[in-house]
Formats: sequence, C-alpha cells, structure tokens
Amino acid sequence: MIIRRIFDILENYRINFPEKGNAFSVKKDNNWIFISQDEYYETSRYVSIALLSMGFKPADIVVSVFSNNLPQWNYIDMGVLQIGAVHVSVHPALSENDLRYVLRETNPGLLFVSDEKAYQTIVRLFKNLGETRPVYIIENPTYERSFVQLVDLGKENSEKLDHKLTALKNSISENQLATIIYTSGTTGHPKGVMLSHKNIVSNVMAASKLQPLRTNDRILSFLPLCHVYERTANYQFQLHGTSIYYSDGIKSLTQDLTDVRPDGITTVPRLLEKVLININLKGRGFHGIRKWIFSCSMKFGYRHDPVKKHHLFYRLRLFIANRLVFDKWKKMLGGHLRYIGCGGASIDPRIERIFWAAGIPVFQGYGLTECSPLVALNRMPLSEMKIGTVGPLIEDVDVKISPEGEILCRGPNVMMSYYRKEALTKKTIVKGWLHTGDLGIMTDGKFLKITGRKKEMFKTSYGKYIVPSVLESKLKQSILIEQTMIVGEGKHFAAAIISPNFDYLYQWLHRSNIHPESNHELVSLKVVNQLFEDEVKRINKELGKYERIIRYRLIPDVWGTGSGELSVSLKLKRTYLAEKYKLLIQGIYEDESQ
Repeated sequence: MIIRRIFDILENYRINFPEKGNAFSVKKDNNWIFISQDEYYETSRYVSIALLSMGFKPADIVVSVFSNNLPQWNYIDMGVLQIGAVHVSVHPALSENDLRYVLRETNPGLLFVSDEKAYQTIVRLFKNLGETRPVYIIENPTYERSFVQLVDLGKENSEKLDHKLTALKNSISENQLATIIYTSGTTGHPKGVMLSHKNIVSNVMAASKLQPLRTNDRILSFLPLCHVYERTANYQFQLHGTSIYYSDGIKSLTQDLTDVRPDGITTVPRLLEKVLININLKGRGFHGIRKWIFSCSMKFGYRHDPVKKHHLFYRLRLFIANRLVFDKWKKMLGGHLRYIGCGGASIDPRIERIFWAAGIPVFQGYGLTECSPLVALNRMPLSEMKIGTVGPLIEDVDVKISPEGEILCRGPNVMMSYYRKEALTKKTIVKGWLHTGDLGIMTDGKFLKITGRKKEMFKTSYGKYIVPSVLESKLKQSILIEQTMIVGEGKHFAAAIISPNFDYLYQWLHRSNIHPESNHELVSLKVVNQLFEDEVKRINKELGKYERIIRYRLIPDVWGTGSGELSVSLKLKRTYLAEKYKLLIQGIYEDESQ
C-alpha cells in the first residue's frame, strides 16, 4: 500500500503481517510478554475512538511522558495521529523548568504518563501553573484515570464512532502537523520542532530501504521513544515486521541483551564507549600469555578496516583474534548482533574499527531533529561504507557545504518550522536550505564527514581552533572518565572539567584498602590525582600541540539528564555547565604564567 501518513504504517502492518504474534515484547516480572499485530492495531483504534468520544479533534495536542519504552507508547502515538491530533512526546528526565516550559507552550488537552513518578511530576507542575488537565497513567490499571479505562471507553464507543474515525483518517493530509519534538537543547529552553506526516514518512521510507533487519529478526529498543532517532527507527522496524523488544532501560541492558539475543540495536556512541571500557577493564585482570594475546588483539582491532581487501595472513590474524578474544565479548552482547545503528554524536573511528573486527557492524549516521532526523548513513554494500564518516546521503536529501564549512540540508524531511518561533525559523531555514549548525566536508565525492559544531568550536588566544567534542570523545575512552567538558575559548590553552567514573574508582581504591566516604573526599585524594595526571599525559600524546589538555579539574558531581547537565540524548548542555562551573573555570585560568 502507499504510505503517506505515519498511521499508514499501522495499516501496512495489519495487511502485510496479519499473523505476527510478537510485534512488541515487554518484560513483566522477569518474563517477556508478547503483543500481537492484531492487539496493536485494535488498541490503537480504541485510543482514537476514546479521544473522539472525549471531544478531541484535529490539531489538538496530546502529550505523553514515558520514563521507559512500552508498547502503549505506540498505541497512543497511532491513536492520536489517526484523528489528526498532534502527539508531543517528552521524557521526564528533562529538568522541571524545561518540562514546565513545554507544558505551558503546548497547552495539551490530555496527558499520558508511564508511571506514578512521572504522574506526580506532571500533576505538581500543572498545580504550579495554576491549571489542571486529565492525566492517564499506564502502569497502574486501578488508578482513577488509567490507560485500561481509556481503552474500555474506546470499546464502548467503537460502533458509534467507527465511521467518524474512518472519515477523519481519510481526510488527513500528509502535509498536516503530526508531532512537535522538543530538542533537549544544549543552550536555553528546548525548541519545539514541528514535523509533518510527510517529513517523517519520507525519511522513514528512505531509511527503511537501507535497513538490514527483516521480519524474523529481533531488535532491542532502549533509547527513549520520545527522541526522534529511536521513534523513526521504530517506524522502520514496523514497516519490515521486525519484532521489537522494549528494554527496562540502560541498567537492565546487559541482562536484556542476553535474554533477547537481538539481531540489531540502535544506540549512541557513549554506550559503545562504555562497552569497550568494560572490556578493557577485564583485560587489565589478565596475566602472562593471556594478557599478551588480549593486548595484541585489541591493537589489531583498532586498526581494522572492513572495506579493504586483506591478504591471507591478515585474515588469519583476524580469525585468531576473534576466536580468542572478540567472540567472548560478542557473546556479552547477545551473540547475534549483526547491525548496530549509531547516531546522536560523533563516534571515534577506532571504536567503529574494533566492532567491525569483532564481526559486529556499526553503521554510523548523521541527522538532527529538524531533518526528521536522518541525512546520511553508512550502509551495505561496503562500497557505501567508510569508517570515520557518516556515510552517503540518503534518498531525496540534498546537502551542500557553505563557504564557512556549515552543512546545509534540503529535502522533504526538513521541518515545517519551530513552534511559535518564526524569527528563529527564518534564521535557520534560508531559501529552502536548513542551516544545521554542524561543520562538515564531503570526501571521495559522496561520503559526509562531520568536523565539528559551529557554535561549539572555539578559537584560543593563539588563533588555533579547538573542536571540543573531538577532545571529549578522546578523554571519555578512558576508564577513569565518565563525562568531561573542554573549555578555553579566547584563552591560551584548552582545559577540561572531568566527572570521573566513580564506580570504577571506588573499587580501585578499595582494593588498596582506601575507603573514601564521599565523592568530594575521593577527588581530593593524592593517589587519585596522580592517577589522572598520568592518564591525561597519556592522552595528550595522541593530540596535536594546540589541542593538548594543559589543565583539568576533577569534580565530585555525577552528570545526568535529571540534574540538568546532559540532554535526553546524552549531549552536554554547555551553557548550563559553563554557568554551573563558572568560578571553577575562572580559577583554571587565573594563573596567566602558564
């Protein structure tokens, strides 16, 4: 069938996979519960009819706030879109100020929340705003307004409103607003990106042609569905009938990978960095010949290039490295992975290489919410793949590089506008070209390579440009470092604020019979500071002269989404961090003799 609106994906699912018994799976009491295509279709329909019976109409806004991924998110998504309403999905890990801002700006007629914690947050925010809204909770069927009761309302009105629903679905244009996705924003308040059905469907259809997973495969979904990256990936998997397993979250990911043994996942670079850190940590415990084999295999993996045609001796070494080292940590990831889609930030090429060496293909892509989101993607065959780039452009998307090096994008995927921000929209979309704010170049005539972020790149007092994200990625490969931010604009050297890997450091200190009682005490220990001094020196050897970290400061804080330092997509909120550590940064540069 022809797919023009997002909810056409649901109809396509019903037609092409009528017997699909495990469209979605979710864990309950440590058991995986399967949800059929038929249940997906019917429940979404009941949501639509319930909303109609409550008086909702096209262009009305419905907000969902989910702490973790659940099948009900899909029911709500399709149910809202089928009546021409607008689905705004946000994550409760946003700061309360940002959540309050989103609620005030969208003024939703109804909200869905996943759990009691999210419910209490939303009710409190509305109370502070002096308003009330109906809030339906998913995970508590006994609640006054539960998702179960809403579905029952849809069933009761099914016969009466079925014709109205059909007429509404037929009347909805592909150019209608489907969703407002709030970018968590690295500066200021989040921006509401208005995406039409056509924006998202054009991108999903183009990307799905490159998607290697099919009907009998399994995907493990753990990135937030409110994020455009995971949301559109889920649409792609539904197009192909791929079974989607919703993880409990990052904390249960290791167990879920073992249980599900997925064929693919979509992720962000930080997760792959942490996988590699844990592998290296285990390697440190090896001794003798075992340690030598591990070290040689890892060094070999970091240099691997899947695109090159390698000679027999090289292939023999790769075979040995896999049998003795890589196969073991491949099993840690379920043993079946043959596709990792990676986006949201740049990934170090060494990480790509070693995963490919282990027989786990990593396909890095590039996109942004304003582009629905995909712009470019590495993919099979290998002629369409180049390590260190984000791949060729996808179908129907055009890119050009401005004289300043900024990536400009044009295509059916480019957003309608920013919600209630006409001036910003005109500044961002000029003569049909969306100014992404990212810097890049085209290599080999077709591969897009990201070189930095226009707003984040800064110049030292020596006139040398620093791209902080590149240095931060280098530092975060260290087992000692959980998060870091590079500073130094207008100064004569780059410096780093470092949030350590406290879990590792506490274990390391305990083995030496040192037991700090707090993070504050830990970062002040002489032995810890010497450890970091040696680590920064080691990393500096891999950096250019003007990129080297001359000074750094260890902080006792753990950065997260709820505390405001990270966006939902785990990007640094630089403006917030710069203000939070303003005095600390000033102190770094007080001694101008260095």
